[in-house]
Amino acid sequence: MQELRRELESERTKAVDLNKSLEKERIKSDNLQRELDSERNQSHTTISSEKAKVNDLKSQLDVERSRCQEMQNALQVKNG
Repeated sequence: MQELRRELESERTKAVDLNKSLEKERIKSDNLQRELDSERNQSHTTISSEKAKVNDLKSQLDVERSRCQEMQNALQVKNG
C-alpha cells in the first residue's frame, strides 16, 4: 500500500511538473505570436510606405517625361 502511495505521489508530482512546463510553453508561444504580429504589422507599414514612395516617384517621372516631350516638340518646331 505504501508503495502505491509513493507511486501515486510521484505521478502527481510529474503531472504538476508537466502542467508547469506546459504553461511555460504556452507563455512562450503567446509571446512569440505577439512578436510575430508586431513584425507583421511593421512589415505592412513599411510596405505601405514604400508603395507610396514608388507611386510618388512614378508621378514625378511622368511629369519629367511630359517636360521632356514638350522640350522635344519645341525643338522640333524651332528646327522645323
